[in-house]
Formats: sequence, C-alpha cells, structure tokens
Amino acid sequence: MQLIIRKLCRELLRVLVVAIFVFLPLGGNAAGADTTWTQTSQADFESGALYKVDTSTSPGDVKLAKTGSNYVYAFRGNGTSEFWRYDTSANTWSGLAGAPQNVSAGGALAYDGGNYIYALGGGNSKYFWRYSITANTWTSLTSTPLPVNEGGSLVCAGSSYVYALRGGSKSNFWRYSIASGTWSSRVGVPSAVKGGGALTYAGGDYIYALGGMSTSFWKYSISGNSWSSRASAPSSVGDGGSLTSDGGNYIYAFKGANTVTFWRYNISANSWAAMADTPATPCVNGGGALAYDKSGRVYALRGNNQDDFWNYDVGANSWSVKADTPAAVAYGGALAFQGALYYGSGNLTSATYDTGNAADFGSISWTATTPPGTSVKFQIATNNDSSTWFFKGPDGTPATYYTSSGAAIWSGHDSDRYIKYQALLITADTGVTPVLQDVSITYSQQIGLPTVMTSDATLVEESTATLHGTLTYDGGEPCQYRFEYGTVSGGPYPLSTDWTGSLTTGQSFSVDITGLGKGTKYYFRAEAKNSAGTASGPEMEFLTKPEAPVDGTFTATPANGTQIDLAWTKGEGAQKTMIRRKIGGFPVDRDDGDLVYFDTGTSFSDTGLSPSTTYYYRAWSEVTGSEQWSDGYLEVTATTGETPPEPPVPPVAVGGIVFPVNKAQVLAPWLGMISVFSLFAGGVIIRIARIRKRA
Repeated sequence: MQLIIRKLCRELLRVLVVAIFVFLPLGGNAAGADTTWTQTSQADFESGALYKVDTSTSPGDVKLAKTGSNYVYAFRGNGTSEFWRYDTSANTWSGLAGAPQNVSAGGALAYDGGNYIYALGGGNSKYFWRYSITANTWTSLTSTPLPVNEGGSLVCAGSSYVYALRGGSKSNFWRYSIASGTWSSRVGVPSAVKGGGALTYAGGDYIYALGGMSTSFWKYSISGNSWSSRASAPSSVGDGGSLTSDGGNYIYAFKGANTVTFWRYNISANSWAAMADTPATPCVNGGGALAYDKSGRVYALRGNNQDDFWNYDVGANSWSVKADTPAAVAYGGALAFQGALYYGSGNLTSATYDTGNAADFGSISWTATTPPGTSVKFQIATNNDSSTWFFKGPDGTPATYYTSSGAAIWSGHDSDRYIKYQALLITADTGVTPVLQDVSITYSQQIGLPTVMTSDATLVEESTATLHGTLTYDGGEPCQYRFEYGTVSGGPYPLSTDWTGSLTTGQSFSVDITGLGKGTKYYFRAEAKNSAGTASGPEMEFLTKPEAPVDGTFTATPANGTQIDLAWTKGEGAQKTMIRRKIGGFPVDRDDGDLVYFDTGTSFSDTGLSPSTTYYYRAWSEVTGSEQWSDGYLEVTATTGETPPEPPVPPVAVGGIVFPVNKAQVLAPWLGMISVFSLFAGGVIIRIARIRKRA
C-alpha cells in the first residue's frame, strides 16, 4: 500500500511541475482570443484610399477603373472594307483601318471584352479576322470551315471561344478556340438560318439565336452542346434582323424586313414584348444592327442603304437620333460595343484599423476573381503611432507581396497596434480586370495593463459620497474596477469598494460609498484590472459635510438693552461656526443679514444692539480647507432690554474758558475761616451764658 501511495505522489508531483512550466509563463504575457478584421462592403473599401480602382460599378467589389471613352465599332458592309468608330461622349464618328477584304451580307462583329474585335467577312467568303483596338490593325485568322452568307453571325462567349452561325440557308454552327486558333463544329441549329439570322450571348451558359426569315428563336447550352426552342418571335424576322443582350434578363431585337418593329425578350418569363418603334419609316433592312452599352442604352444601325444611327434608352423606352454614319450602310453592316478600357494597374489602400492593443498578426486572406493575365497581390503596414506607414511583403521588405490567400503575415509586424493593407490589382489585358471581393486579416491582442482616470467626487454629504472614474484604456480585454480611499494623502488606503463590472476603453463608472466621518477630508483613487494586472488612477480628494450645531444648544440671552449673549455646541465634524442676524426675520442663507460671528469658539456676545429690539439668529457649521458647510442650521431669537437711565448733564460754561477746578484747594481757606469763626462765636456764647447765670 505504501508503495502505491509513493507512486501516486510521484505522478502528482510530475503533473504539478508540468502545470507550472506550462501555465506560469501565460500569466506573465496574457494574450487575447483570435480576432478577424474583414472588409467586404462598398463602404469598407471606400473608407480607404482608391487609386485607379472602381468600387461603385459593382458595390462590394473592387475592380480596376476604366479610362477613356465608350466606343461603338461598325462595319459599313455594302461590299466595302470601311470600318468606323463612334465616340459615345462626343457623338462623333471617325474612320479606322479598313478590313483586309470587302464585307458583304453575313458580315459580323464580336467584341471579346478586352483588346480585340473578331469579324466575319460574309459575302459567301470564309474570311475571319481579328482587330486590335490599341494597335488599330487587322490580323487574318484561320478561315471558317465553310463560306458565310446572309444570316451569318458572330458572338464571343467568355474569353476563350468565339461562336458563329454560317447563315446562307444552312444550319452550320461553329466554335473558334482563341487559344489554339482552330474551328470546330458544334451541334447545328434546329433549322437553316437565313437573312435576319442573329446571335447574342446573355452570359452564363447560354447563347440565343434568331433563325431569320421566320419566327424561329432558339437557346444554345454551351456546356450541353444542345439547342432548344424558345417562344417564337411575335412575327417573321427578315433582313436586318438583329439581337443584343443586356447581360441580365433581357434581349433586344430588330424585326428588320423594312419595318420599325423593335422587341424585348424576357429570359426568365420566356416571353416577347413590343417596345417603342424605331424613328424612321420605312426602316430597318439589310445592314440593320444592334449593340448594348451595358449602361441602359442600345445603339442601332438602320441599314437599308441609309446612314441613320440611333440610340435607345431602356429606362425611358424611347429612341433618339445620333450623328449619321460617315456613309450609307447596307448588307454586312454590323456593330460591336467596347466600353472604356481598364487601367493596367491600380491599388486600394485600406483605412487604418485599430486592433485596440499591441497585437500578434496571423494571416491575410482574400477572395478574388482573376481572369487570365490578371492578378491581385498585397502588402501590409503596421505601427504604434497610426501615422508612420511602410508597406512590406512576407519577407519584411517592400519588394515582395502576399500572392496566396491565407498566407502568414510577417512576424516583424507583431507587437504593433495599427494596421493597413494595400491591394494591388494588375491586368496585362486592358479589356479585363481582376475583381476583389473581400479581405480578412486575423490577429490576437497582446493584453496590456489598463489605464484609468479618477474624477471628482459628487453628492458629497455628511457620511456619504459618490466616486467617479473612467477606463481610458482596457489593455485589450474587459476590465473590473473599484475605488480605494482613506484619510491620508498618498495612502495607505485602508478602505476600498468591491471589484466589479466589465468595462472597455472609454467607459465611465461610479460607486456610492457610505459610513464616512463628518467634516473629514478623504483621499481616493480609481483602480482597474485585467488579466495583465492592476492599474491606479491619480489621487483625488473630497471633504464631507459637518453637522449643524447640536440641536437645542444654540441660545441667545439678553444682557441689557444693547447686548445679547450667544452660546452653542459645535456640530460633529465642524471646525467653525457662522452666525448671522437680521431684524424682522431669519437670514435666508449664509450671505443674508449681518455677520455676527465666524470662528472656532462656542460662545460670543453680540453688542452694540438697539434696545427693546428682537434679533433673529441662524448658525451654520463649516469645515475649512474645502469650505464645506452643513446642510442644516439652528436658529434662535432674543429681545434686548429697555432704554437705560439718562447720565448726569455736565455743567455748561457761558462764555470764557472753562478750566478744571480742584475743589479741595478752593474750599480749604473758607473752611478754615468758618472753623475760626465758629470757635470765636462759641466762646462768646459760653461767656454770655455764664454772665446770665451769675445774674
């Protein structure tokens, strides 16, 4: 049994040692839980600095901004090689390098969204070209498998493939690989395509087509390589028939056939609706074409050997006439819209993010769409002053970038509080842009000591007060608070409130304390604590109120007609007593009436009063130092005695000068003479009496 006990003791000791080595270091360097800073909304991104990037076109995304104007490109057709560009801002046309050969019925254009426009020559030819927007040059590409004629059409679906209808009363449908420069046959359309045949790409997996010279309307699944019929056009489409998509739920169409008819197809409802007629009658025929500008407007060629060019406002359902084309457009007329090109690069520098404390940074992650030739990469800057920013990559230098989402952040940023990221967007093809959807950075706070401020006490009474403080910095986690207080400045503070609360930076707090001494000065300070330790605020002080003079001890006794003797017992905590008097009523406050007494004694004779007059007295207690007064007071009245007897009236001299007289000196001679005379007279009287007796 003893052996078992010894083994258990050894195991327990081993566990305790491990616990000490594992948990003791944690107590000295507290760390908070992992936190993630995420930016994903338009407001998030726009709170930073934007340079050649766009956050408004697609709210919540960051893309490269566009530069320059929007342009519409056009084939004249009509058996010519003429090729023009229309500036939508200036409403002007300009000539560009002509196509390598003449363009006729079946001529078509398709913009790839970047720097290139692809073209069919039509006119029962196999011509297939590519136009460079930036170079203004044409390049001949691999010819189509078979000749293209009226109803020929072209569309770019994504950045990898171009799709084509052969037309010419044929059902051939082909796909051109941009990467390999080769054509391949796809499943043919359900019936032969004739004049008025057209294609449009609505985004996603589907291409839509008009059959021409009929009401046929179909949908092609790119992934399924299959066609399906959709709701037929309202009436038969003829030469000049055309399609364009808004990239969303609607497709716009010309009927052609020398009419003014213009329709809109609802993809989700699979239904057609008539829209406002085109401006001229008779109207659209061979060479009619449409192009959507992706901002609510459709541009249109009338064809029909005319030079009319129009603009349709989707929101207003109305047409407006624009500048005429340089020459009349006929069969083979075609349009392609190219929006302004993207900048080659741009960046987003985020707003400053405050982690709240020194932090250890984890990783940076983001979500982005990066078409071929585009990229998104990042650098990070941190500091502790929120003003000095040096952006660095994963090796701590400005020459490198974070290029993989989820990458660990360079450890040299640890222990800093403020952070920014800079996202650099790049494209080698100014027709496409990378798209940044969100950015996230993980970090954990290093918990530091809090800081706290002590504020003035309020509601100070005889034995109670309310103490106040503010948590100026929580150190990275919620803090508890308390107050400690006593009667000695600088401590020790023998009294304290309980630890309580869960405060964060900027929050104020207060505690009511009781049981204080009356008329006593107290010193106090606020304290806050978190897992890193306890911090104290600066010391403040307050003085409690004294009690009024003891009830029943304030007396006023008339001494005579001009004096009243006052006496009292000082209230608890009082150092001085103030007594004020009035005639006709008590003083209303400490500034009313006449000040009789303000000192540390307990009695006083009020003299110089008027006889037979009632005086009203009030007495307050005071503590010096902070001039704290008692809330209460005592009051008493007393009436002086009657008027005292009049004093003797001194002699009045009439004229001359009055000198002081020594009465004894003046009367002495007279008293001597009287004494001599009395002795003489007495002798005479005695002698006469003797004579009579003898007789």
